[in-house]
Amino acid sequence: MLKTLYEHFAVLYHEILPKNPTIASEHALKQEEEIYSKSSKLTYRNETQAIIQCAGALKRRPLPDSLSHTSVGTEGDLSARAEARKSIQALRLTRNHLESFVMSKEDMLRWGYFVDIPEGPGGIEPSLEGKVAKCERCAQPFLVKRKEVADNCIHHWGKPFTTKVNGGMRVARVSVVDGSGAQVFDEFVRMDPGVEVIDYITRFSGITAENLSKAVLPLTSIRRSLDKLIDANTVLIGHALDNDLKTLRIIHHKCVDTVVLFPHRMGPPFRRSLKDLVRENLNSLIQTDSTVGHSSVEDAAATLDLVRWHILNKPPPKPKPAPTLT
Repeated sequence: MLKTLYEHFAVLYHEILPKNPTIASEHALKQEEEIYSKSSKLTYRNETQAIIQCAGALKRRPLPDSLSHTSVGTEGDLSARAEARKSIQALRLTRNHLESFVMSKEDMLRWGYFVDIPEGPGGIEPSLEGKVAKCERCAQPFLVKRKEVADNCIHHWGKPFTTKVNGGMRVARVSVVDGSGAQVFDEFVRMDPGVEVIDYITRFSGITAENLSKAVLPLTSIRRSLDKLIDANTVLIGHALDNDLKTLRIIHHKCVDTVVLFPHRMGPPFRRSLKDLVRENLNSLIQTDSTVGHSSVEDAAATLDLVRWHILNKPPPKPKPAPTLT
């Protein structure tokens, strides 16, 4: 029976076995132990049917391409993950859940948020065409040209978004989910007159020229729509939320950010990717198609699930001591 289990795990893990040569034998032993634990000593000798059923279930699983794939594990592992997902999805977040995780103004400044309206007139140049600018993603200088004559960038393939947004990036899609994960807003942004997109960076953004050609609402209208959903007391959740607020031209003081809840070991300004956090903590995969990039709806729901997981599995932060008066 153990040999049968091993052979089926070996077939299932065909792609990941070269880098993980013991995983099939380890999971076969663990699976056999799970079956034994559910049986009495008298019935275990007749557990052939249970092994056959388990082997059939292994055959039906999608073939994993990494250790973090949802198909990796014993039947008990998959069942435990499914139960964990149910617990997460059943938790509807309220203000009481979130208050202790809302960032202070000091923390917001530390993580690059704007907490006050910047001084000065803002952007006064309608176009940078013909001028040298710095790429927001890879920091390389380039000459700004219209799309039809612009050069292809050879510098930043695969590089993550910068943690600073200085004005070159434009928001192209705005997606919002509520405390239960239900989508409440999702719109592509129509560019303002005179604004020309020279790089859709689809492999990162998930945005295509076709998407924006169908966009109806400009950013001003989308901001008005958000005003109906969000007020000063609304707790906003996001991953690297400072970037979202900057591109939306919004200052908000009640923010919960997963880059803070799940900090990088080197501290700010370093940030862990949403994809890695979801894989490690939720045993789930997002942003798996490198050709079409992110879905902002998927990212928003995954960020919410990370916060729910944190609330269910981590102790709340200790309250800061009140200042001593003299």
